[in-house]
This record gives sequence, structure tokens and C-alpha cells, in this order.
Amino acid sequence: MITENTRIDLARKLMNEIKEISNTRGITKQAPEIIPIMDMVHEDGLAVLAPDPEDPSGFSATRGFAKKGFNKPEEDMLGLYLVFPEDTKLEGVAGMYAKKTKCGAYSSATHTILINAQYPETLRYLAFVFFHEVQHAQIAQKEGRVWKQTNRPRNERYKEESKVWTLEYKIALALGGMKYERAIRKRALSINRSWQRERADTGSGEGFQLDACFGKAPSLVAKKERDMTFELFAAFMAADLFLDKMSAEERKIKTIEVLYSQNYDREDLFLENIRETNNV
Repeated sequence: MITENTRIDLARKLMNEIKEISNTRGITKQAPEIIPIMDMVHEDGLAVLAPDPEDPSGFSATRGFAKKGFNKPEEDMLGLYLVFPEDTKLEGVAGMYAKKTKCGAYSSATHTILINAQYPETLRYLAFVFFHEVQHAQIAQKEGRVWKQTNRPRNERYKEESKVWTLEYKIALALGGMKYERAIRKRALSINRSWQRERADTGSGEGFQLDACFGKAPSLVAKKERDMTFELFAAFMAADLFLDKMSAEERKIKTIEVLYSQNYDREDLFLENIRETNNV
């Protein structure tokens, strides 16, 4: 049985990993945008949520972290729901979240980050996923979308993903060291050549390069995910290195569109709009 302390301990481990990432030498120079985002990652501003045993359709905030009424939002209070396999058996919003969360997601409608605690990856990688979703939460706050039903055009969501992934490929550069940077620059150059020749690029299968950033991939699922992530990072780097600003943004959005239409669109749109089933 997953206890309250299990969720709290994992939440603290994820936050500690994010703090270590933010303290990496040279990271603020490579990605200065990380500084204001880190302001959201602290115990006073985070409510670790657990399915409410007295109300299967709702959540309760665990002890040891800030409190948050799930249907009585407090300003700037971000929820974190760490999803475990047994949660998929639940009814209501907790069960729906659990069934729909592949690895990580953010719901602006409930201002909650979801992380699949059993995703077959390293803790450092899951912390990176957590950081990805924190960025979405920050953007939602700035745009006034927190605690609201939204129906944004796909292109707006792709633009947001482009912004988030741009920061993350820069953070990976700081984490990976010189060997990783040489590898991804080489791949970015190859991608740019494909663009110039208008030829399809089938990928390099070099996700193992991200071991320098996240530790060795612990599963086949992780290896495949890293192959995709490395290609995305390299494509974004190629856009920034070889294209003008406008063309780079267009290329990034197109890259995200292809990736997300194949893998994530239905899941993200569902999670963006889901609300507590009894109190919409």
C-alpha cells in the first residue's frame, strides 16, 4: 500500500534533484530563465496530493507540505500528484489522472502537476519531467489560466511547448558536459544539412548521449524516450544555431507539432481540462 509518507519522500527527492540541477556549474549562464522558475519549487508553495480515502472522487493534501483545498484554490498554490499503479483503480478525478498520465503532465484546470512515480526512468530524469511541468504551471499563472477550463488552439499549445523545450535543451547542455555538447552539436549540424537538402531525417538513435545528463537509461522504454528527446534537443539547437529567429521558431513549432500529434495530443488536451468530478 502506498502511504502518505511514500508520496512525501518522493516529492522531497524530486525537489532536491531539481535544486541540484539548478546549482549545476554554468547553468545560469546557459539558461538564465531557470532562476524565476525555481521560485515555484519549494515546500511552502507546493501541496503534495493524495487520493482522499473518505472521498474517492477527490484529494487531500498530505502533511509536511503546504495545504491546499482542491476545490478552494489558494493563490500560487501548486499541487503535485505522484501517481502510483494502485491509483488507477480509483474512481473520480484521481483515477482518471492516474489512467491518463504516461510520464508527466500539468493540468491548469486544477493547477496540479502529475508525475508517474513508477515510470521506468532515473530519479534525475523524473525531476527533469517535474521541472518541465513547473514551467507549464508558471506560464499558466502568467496567462491567467489557473483554475479555469481552457480550450486553447493547438498552435498555442505548440508554441508553449517550444518555449519549454528550448530552455530544457539548454539546461541539458550544462548538465551533460563537453562530451555531450560535442555530440549534440554534431547531430544538430547533421539535422541542418537535412533541412537544407529538404530530405527526411530518420533519426540517429543517439539517446544514450543523454546518459551524461540523467544517468544510464534503466529500461527499454527509457532508451526509446531518450532517442526521441535527444532528436528534439538537437533539432531545437540546430534551429537556434543555423536559422534566423523567426525561422527558428517556425521550425521548432513544426517539430513539436509532428511529435505531439503522434504521441501526446489527446492526453494533454484531456488533462488540461479535467476537473474534480463532483465540483466543476
